[in-house]
Amino acid sequence: MLVYKDNLFILGASENTIEVIDTTRDKLTDTIVLPTEGFSTKINKIDGTNLALVTDAKAGKYIILNLDTKAVIASNPIATPVSSIVVANKIKKIGK
Repeated sequence: MLVYKDNLFILGASENTIEVIDTTRDKLTDTIVLPTEGFSTKINKIDGTNLALVTDAKAGKYIILNLDTKAVIASNPIATPVSSIVVANKIKKIGK
């Protein structure tokens, strides 16, 4: 789950959907269908943006979601299926 503004984004892993609930009215407002046949496992907001990453532990891809428009804006393959992704500005190499 992820809270953004007045919305609660709930990831349905086996259905590959995200249900959006308006927390001020306690009402389901949107269902976002994710472009994957895998098993979407986690949704993480990218700090300082209106974007979130959805990871897929089975299909080997990640999905970028615009939280304001409640729309998928990109779906990208990755070499290894992952259950979580961390986005960072800088990477510090150990021993360098």
